[in-house]
Amino acid sequence: MKDVFLRIQKSGSTSLLDAVEGSDLLVCQHGYSYEIGKVDGWIWDKEFPHFDANKFDNIYAVMRNPFDILISYYHHTHIGGLKNDVVGVYGDKADNMLHGWINCNLVHDFHNWQDFLESYIDPDFEWHLPPMKKSLFSFAYDEKDDLVIDDFFRLEEVGTLNKFLVSRGGSEMKIKNITQNRDRNKKYYTKKQQTKLEEIWEHDLLTFGYR
Repeated sequence: MKDVFLRIQKSGSTSLLDAVEGSDLLVCQHGYSYEIGKVDGWIWDKEFPHFDANKFDNIYAVMRNPFDILISYYHHTHIGGLKNDVVGVYGDKADNMLHGWINCNLVHDFHNWQDFLESYIDPDFEWHLPPMKKSLFSFAYDEKDDLVIDDFFRLEEVGTLNKFLVSRGGSEMKIKNITQNRDRNKKYYTKKQQTKLEEIWEHDLLTFGYR
């Protein structure tokens, strides 16, 4: 049995992987505690990954303000070998636009932020990874919408997280521009869009202490 961090997308998980090296902690790759089958845009396996939560003593997660996560979700572009995999599937299309996280922009043919955002907000739009339409922290929930994590850390309070990592034999996370997107939110979200997202994420905002 081990203690593990769930890997929440666009929340410093790449830096977290480096920080837990040498510690008694593990990082569980992107995945759910239940099977969801094939996901459009996930091109590395036939089915989207899942894990057995019962194999771990304690499960942690690093959270980030979901308004910032959504901006990074849209702007994600694969690099290196991962980009070669994407190009192999999507061809020239993958070179001409932002891929989006798990190739969201390629799957849905989004060409700008507003198309992406309005589609996410639209309750009738079928998102490439359905659980993310309800919560950008969906990896932290089981199929009954109950939390599978025992505790969490906010990326914006990385000092608390670093103390924990060091106490377990790891190292401090090296994160740059943690609040960068927060300063850009005014031009990314209208008041109406913000209100709609607050309604969608009401449970998450209350549970994890975000505004």
